[in-house]
Amino acid sequence: MLAIPIYILYRHARQLVGLSCTIAHQTTFF
Repeated sequence: MLAIPIYILYRHARQLVGLSCTIAHQTTFF
């Protein structure tokens, strides 16, 4: 039962981490 919401949260967390990483990468360059 809890596997699906955890999986969705995990996917969203990965997307947020990837987005913040790309933003930090761009800010360090510029």
